Amino acid sequence: MIVVPSLTVSIITFLTTSGVGCHRGTLLYFKFAVGSFVLSGLMLSATGSPEVARVTDFTWYGPAQNYLRLYGFFTMTMFGAAYYILPRVAGREFKWPGLLKAHFLCGSIGTLLLALPLAAAGVVQGFKLLDPNIAFVDVSKSTLMFLRVGTLGELLIALGALMFLLNVVALMAGYYCAVLSTARKDMTTVLEPSEAKA
Repeated sequence: MIVVPSLTVSIITFLTTSGVGCHRGTLLYFKFAVGSFVLSGLMLSATGSPEVARVTDFTWYGPAQNYLRLYGFFTMTMFGAAYYILPRVAGREFKWPGLLKAHFLCGSIGTLLLALPLAAAGVVQGFKLLDPNIAFVDVSKSTLMFLRVGTLGELLIALGALMFLLNVVALMAGYYCAVLSTARKDMTTVLEPSEAKA
């Protein structure tokens, strides 16, 4: 029952946004978020089958789904919204617009490098856990390479968040400098007319 709503959401979103130009790349964030939502829903629906669930339960497969929902869907949606809303609130553009797409690349690749290897690790781990002849230590060792790739994904996500922070701090600094400059100009113009009358 999860497959139908997931696919419906993805079809509606992609048909709605097709032909719409990306406003400085912010739409990319929303499209990736919807794709992550759908992939997470399909992964969840796969675990509804008892044959699949007996392999994936209590493995890295569950955290992989959570990372897709957390980083892929929620976080990317919030970054896209912030990139769209903040320039309108501040009345100025981001100082480094190239960081927007670099952040998107780091965030999307990082999310995929985190979630997909963990899902694969969960399947490998699940099949090995079903075999009573394999020691638990060997089961844990079999997932190390997947975890290393996942760590690389987390580093890319952190790098993207740092790019976002730099852009937001530069935007806020520019905004407050403009506000102070305007206030100073208003104060000097208020004083000048009174001196001219005298």
